[in-house]
Amino acid sequence: AGRTRAHRAAMIDYTEGYLGVHPNLIFRLRGSAVPKALLWAVPATLIAVGLFMFWGGNDTDTEDSVGKAWTAYTFVLGFAIVFRLDVSYSRFWEAVSLMHEMQGEWMDCYHSCCSMCKRYDEEKRPDVERFKATMMRLMSMLHEAAICHLSGDQIESLPILDPDGLDPLFLDWCMGKDSMEILPSWIEMTMVDAKREGTIDVAAPIYSRAFNELSMGVVKFTELTKIRNHVLPFPIVQIIQYLMIFHAMMTPTIASLIMYNWRWAGTLAFSSVFSLWCINYMAMEIENPFGKHYNSLPVDNMQRNFNKCLALASNKFLVRPPKFTEAAFEGKISEITEITESVLLSKSVSVKAAGRRASLDSSERAAVADQAIRDLSSS
Repeated sequence: AGRTRAHRAAMIDYTEGYLGVHPNLIFRLRGSAVPKALLWAVPATLIAVGLFMFWGGNDTDTEDSVGKAWTAYTFVLGFAIVFRLDVSYSRFWEAVSLMHEMQGEWMDCYHSCCSMCKRYDEEKRPDVERFKATMMRLMSMLHEAAICHLSGDQIESLPILDPDGLDPLFLDWCMGKDSMEILPSWIEMTMVDAKREGTIDVAAPIYSRAFNELSMGVVKFTELTKIRNHVLPFPIVQIIQYLMIFHAMMTPTIASLIMYNWRWAGTLAFSSVFSLWCINYMAMEIENPFGKHYNSLPVDNMQRNFNKCLALASNKFLVRPPKFTEAAFEGKISEITEITESVLLSKSVSVKAAGRRASLDSSERAAVADQAIRDLSSS
C-alpha cells in the first residue's frame, strides 16, 4: 500500500451473548450514548429529590392535571425524537448499501476489463500486464478518493496500492484537486486506449459493459454525497433541542409535585430524562455515517478489503479459467449412476422402471442421472 494515515476509530464490533446480555456490551462507554445522557439525567434526579424535600411531598390539588399535561408533552417529544432516530437509521443503512454497491460496481468493472484482455497472446502479454497494473492502481485511488470526499476533512488519506509506475507529474497535479472529478476520466481514457491498441479482445458492445459498471459506481458515489452534504433540516433539530432542554428543566419540578415520596420522584425524573436523551444521542451518533467517531462506517477496513480484492485479481490463477478434462468426467459416470439409483429407489420406483433403467446405455444413464439430481434438488 502507498499512502497511509494514523489509526482512527473503527466501527464497534460487539457480541450480544447467548441471552442477549454481555458485560462488554453493557459497560462499554466508548461510542455509547449513555455517558452523555447521564449528564442530563443525574442532575435532574438530584433536583427532583431536593424539590420534594423542600416542598414536603406531592400536591394533591395539582397532581392529576399536571400529570396528564406532562404525559401529553412527553408523548409529543418522544414522537419527535423517535422520528429523528428513524430518519437517522434510514440514512445510515442507505449509506451502507450504497457503499457496498459502489464497491461492487467498480470491482466488477476491473474484473470485466481483466477478462476481456488478450490473455493468450504472448506478444500482447506485456501490454496486458501494463493495462491491468494501471487499472488496478487507478481503481484503488478512485475508491480512496471517494471515501475521503465523503468523510470531508475528518480523514486525510487511506491506504492505496503502490502508485509507483504512474506518471508522478500527473499524480502531483491530481493530489491538489478533487480527485473524484479526475480519476474516472483517467480510467475511461485508459480503457479506450487499451481497446484502440488491441489489448482488449472483445467487441465494442460487450466492452461497453465495463464502462457502464464504472459509471454506475460513480452514480452510487453521487447518491452518497447526498447523505454527506445534506443533514436534517435545521427547524427539526432546533425544535427538538428546545423541547429536550425544556423537558430536562421541568421534569424534576413535575416529579416532585406528583410523586408520593422522594424515591419515586427521583426515579421518575431519571428514567424520563435519561431515556429521551439516550434516544436523541443515538440518532445523533448514526446520523452522519462518515467520519472518525466510533459509530461511523469502517471505511478504513473497506479500503483495505478493496485493495486486497484488486491485488487478488492479478493472481496467475485468474489469468485463465480452470480447464475441464472430459476423461476425468467419464470416470465419474458410474458414481453418478449409483447415486441416481439410490435416489430413485428412495422414491419407490416400480420394478418395471428399474428394469428399464438397467437396460439404458451409458449416455442415457447419464441423462437419467442428471434428471434425477435436478429432481432431488427441486424437491
